[in-house]
Amino acid sequence: MTNISFSLSKSLTTAVLSSVAGLLFLVSSAVSQTPTPTPEPTPVQPTFATPLKPMPDPSRVGVNAAEPLSLSLTDAIDMALKNNNDIDVSRNDAQISDFNLKAAKGIYDPFFNSQTFYESRTTPTASTIGGAVNGSVTQRQFFNDIGLSGFVPKFGGSYDVIFNQARTNTTNRNTTLNPQFPTNLVGTYTQPLWRGLRIDANRRNIMIAGKNVEISGSQLRVKAADSITAVEQAYWDLVFALRFLQVQNDTLAQAREQLESNKRLVDKGVLAPIEIVAAEAQIATFEQTIFTAQESITRAENVLKTLLLPDRSSPEWSRPITPVTTTNPDIPRIGVEVATAEAMKNRPEIEQLETTAEINKIDQRFYKDQTKPQIDLVGSYTAAGLAGTPNPLSSGAANVPPNLVGGYGTSLGNLAALDYPTYRVGVQIGLPLRNRTAKANFGRSLVEGDRIANNRAQTEQVVEAEVR
Repeated sequence: MTNISFSLSKSLTTAVLSSVAGLLFLVSSAVSQTPTPTPEPTPVQPTFATPLKPMPDPSRVGVNAAEPLSLSLTDAIDMALKNNNDIDVSRNDAQISDFNLKAAKGIYDPFFNSQTFYESRTTPTASTIGGAVNGSVTQRQFFNDIGLSGFVPKFGGSYDVIFNQARTNTTNRNTTLNPQFPTNLVGTYTQPLWRGLRIDANRRNIMIAGKNVEISGSQLRVKAADSITAVEQAYWDLVFALRFLQVQNDTLAQAREQLESNKRLVDKGVLAPIEIVAAEAQIATFEQTIFTAQESITRAENVLKTLLLPDRSSPEWSRPITPVTTTNPDIPRIGVEVATAEAMKNRPEIEQLETTAEINKIDQRFYKDQTKPQIDLVGSYTAAGLAGTPNPLSSGAANVPPNLVGGYGTSLGNLAALDYPTYRVGVQIGLPLRNRTAKANFGRSLVEGDRIANNRAQTEQVVEAEVR
């Protein structure tokens, strides 16, 4: 039993040793077949330094830097009020409103009219009672009239005065005066008693034209205020653009100094070469910012010049503007309540709405008056004059009154003596049935009044919000 155990133990030990020896052989074989790595050489450092570009060109397109224009904010506002095209248009509108008012008042200018003609009329006449010669009567007349008509500014009345004069020759045997000089003067006056008494189309147009003059004045003030605001905004935008360019130039100069410092430190081995690349990238970014700032200056300057100059042919159009006003203006101190009250009193928008409301009141008066019946008092007076030479062919020539014998001067004397007057007084009545047009116009004017009131409430709300 002992011999068997010993034999097994010996055999197991031999097998283990054989396995270990085989593994060592395999490991040594694998190690002997792996190549030994060769160390890589250290990479050569690239050249990071590049030639430094000059500073960006400060010149700008369209302006001559050799002729700068020093300009204060006050001078800029004065130039804008003098040359701004929008303000000129508003001035033109105000002048047009003045002419419209004069044109409306011109309705009361007397209207002169006259006509002159020569007429020859031959009429067949079969009766000897008609004074015919050879079966006809021929009458030749030289006629002239002079008239003057117009409207009365008060109470809506109108007048018409006409003076007629003629020289007549006839072959009528029965005519006692041949030739004869008839003259007459006719005056007519029409006075409204109801519709048109207190207001009519003429007075309405004049009142509205006067209100339009006020509106055009308010619009001019609005344009002036808007122009001043735009000039101030453009002026300070230009100041900001110039200051921003100055800051960017200083920043670029510092970045260029930093690049030079980095190059020296890299040469000494204090900094890594990559710092040079970072500094150059930063310089490129600052250069791009400078170009953008130059563009901003040109744009801001062009906006300001457009507000200041009448057209592009002005000599200042090609000169660069240099603002000289300091940037520390005094800030007004005022309470909200006081500011709001001043705005409601002085804002042109509120003034325009008030004037528009007054125009609407005029329309309401006129259209309400148009709904009334038309009742007019009409009066006329006619004075006649006559003179001539007694007709020797007429049997009644001997009976002609002495005051009618004479020429044109005698006829005028008889006219001035007022010995042959004609009077007429009457009433004219006109009433359109239903009168829907006048009623509709009056109703529309009432609705427009409500709309104006709503617009004013909305405008006052906007104004107070702006003041806040």
